[in-house]
Amino acid sequence: EKGPPDCIFMDLHIQQHHGTLAFDTALYGRLVSLMLNATFCLEPDGDTPSRKGLIDAIVLGCIPVLFLPAQRKLWPWHLPDWSTFS
Repeated sequence: EKGPPDCIFMDLHIQQHHGTLAFDTALYGRLVSLMLNATFCLEPDGDTPSRKGLIDAIVLGCIPVLFLPAQRKLWPWHLPDWSTFS
């Protein structure tokens, strides 16, 4: 983890394990703890606009900061206009 107390960057050290990408349970626990205590979570593009990190942020109560216009088109039945929430 790096950064001032108000902004933390966590390198996940993802490794390949039996043909899938994974990181250890302790590391995931630390990530969850950080997200539970954060107000905002940066959610840059990933493998898909609705990647797992974005869902994790919402479920853990962290306000996702979106970078891709395609991310604002997700879940129109729940959030028809994302601009009204930011």
